[in-house]
Amino acid sequence: KLATQEVPCEVHTINKVIDASTLETISSKIALSKNDVGTLIIKTKEPVVFDAFHDIATMGRFVLVDDLIVCGGGIIEKSAELLRERPIVATHSPLISPKSSLVHEVERRQRFGHRGKVVWITGLPGCGKEEIAPYLERVLFDDGKQVFYLDAATMRFTLTSDLDFSPQARHEQARRVAEAANILLHAGFIVVVSIVSPFKEDRAYARSIIGEENFIEIFVDTPLEICKAKNPHGVYAQADMVAYEPSEYLVHTLTIQNKEFSVQDKVKDLLRVLSPVQDLVHVPPSLVWHDGAVSRDDRIRLLGLQSSKDPQGSRNKVLWLTGLSGSGKSSIARAVEKQLHQLGKLCYVIDGDNLRHGLNQDLGFTREDREENIRRAGHVAKLFYDAGLFVIASFVSPYASDRNFVRQLIGPDFIEIFVDCSLEVCEQRDTKGMYKKARAGLIVDFTGISQPYERPEKAELVLDSARETLEKNVEKVLAYLGFA
Repeated sequence: KLATQEVPCEVHTINKVIDASTLETISSKIALSKNDVGTLIIKTKEPVVFDAFHDIATMGRFVLVDDLIVCGGGIIEKSAELLRERPIVATHSPLISPKSSLVHEVERRQRFGHRGKVVWITGLPGCGKEEIAPYLERVLFDDGKQVFYLDAATMRFTLTSDLDFSPQARHEQARRVAEAANILLHAGFIVVVSIVSPFKEDRAYARSIIGEENFIEIFVDTPLEICKAKNPHGVYAQADMVAYEPSEYLVHTLTIQNKEFSVQDKVKDLLRVLSPVQDLVHVPPSLVWHDGAVSRDDRIRLLGLQSSKDPQGSRNKVLWLTGLSGSGKSSIARAVEKQLHQLGKLCYVIDGDNLRHGLNQDLGFTREDREENIRRAGHVAKLFYDAGLFVIASFVSPYASDRNFVRQLIGPDFIEIFVDCSLEVCEQRDTKGMYKKARAGLIVDFTGISQPYERPEKAELVLDSARETLEKNVEKVLAYLGFA
């Protein structure tokens, strides 16, 4: 009720509440209690005539009436441009169905040479993230990364232009920024986000939709006095600021103690922290790939691997044995190595289990870790191959995309050998007791039980280890190489 007008209304937004007993300002309260004082936005269902209280007091006062009972009252400061109505939860309709891209995430990774990530840089306005984030984008871009800088302040001119700075609007802004970052992530980008995001629940939401393995939260810790001194866009003078809630899941905190700081040094510090994170290792321009003075052709001629009748026939190869655990890969690999050695060929077995004891001991068995396992193994195989050795690699390597990555890395001398053995036979063998543990739920992400195995469609050689003897399968490999 305002003067002689009575119109239906609702409380649209509670910006902040002052506890009358403690005078504490609370920015995240969703209701006013008795004796509370707050600033809020009221949305009327019909037009109403009013003035600001400081202009005409009688036209700037109102009371709220609920079922003939006066439950509150206040004074009017100004009109507010209200938020457009928006659903908090996505609506689902039988007329709408999600569409999958025909370009797989792994294909994008192979094209760009890295995984998508979201680097979420958060902190108070003026803390320095506004300078650090774009410079990080520049450095990653110069390093050949597919990267995009997503600035929340800039988005207020576009995607979030309808939002104000109330707590509810801040929640919605963080949600939209997170959804936009997630779209870019799935397109293969490293997304560098600069956003205040003061509420930890908003950052937790972003982490939940983007994924723990892809979300890197960086807090720029700068004293409030320095932030106010920089005063970007005059926000501290114009807006009621909410308290910043520290996160429990930070990857790193960048500390800034002075108004003037070196952006380059802070980004270097950030890159050192990010270097253990997959595919965000910065390779400075000063690092250049150096070819050896002795070429691979020089080595194979010296080692006598080149046949005069068939120059390519007896050159060294990479034999990539793939199949389920227990299929017999390791046994075949060691037996082939022994035969090649007896034939006078330099050769070496790269075994998946052995590699996980050293170079790959930091990897688990999630899909992402399995992909990284094969990526590293492929590059190790390439080094041995370039040195002129026959490489016999024994890896489950369940995903076709990973095996294709190694094929492209090696070239025409990559020989995929599928050791074909049924799951039933592998379980019967179960020499390590792994299948039994996987069936009991003691091992997660186990290929053949809780993770898929993608059978090779065009392997150069298929060995039936369930029906054929070890000796027979070794003969087939040597025959394929022309040594039988």
